Amino acid sequence: MIAKGLSEDEAKQATEWFASLKPGVWEKVVETDTVPKTYVSDGHRRYVRPGGETEPIGHRIIEVPRIL
Repeated sequence: MIAKGLSEDEAKQATEWFASLKPGVWEKVVETDTVPKTYVSDGHRRYVRPGGETEPIGHRIIEVPRIL
């Protein structure tokens, strides 16, 4: 619906803008023996606990949001 309302020049500008975007890094893999202590939120996502404490990773894979 939006594209139908664009002029040819507007569509060209949008195409050039999207083509100029550089892909970002969404994940970072770190191999380690210890990880930050985490908790699971009400939304079932894992977050790092405040305070900077760590714990052994054991046989787990831990995923937490990266703060930009």
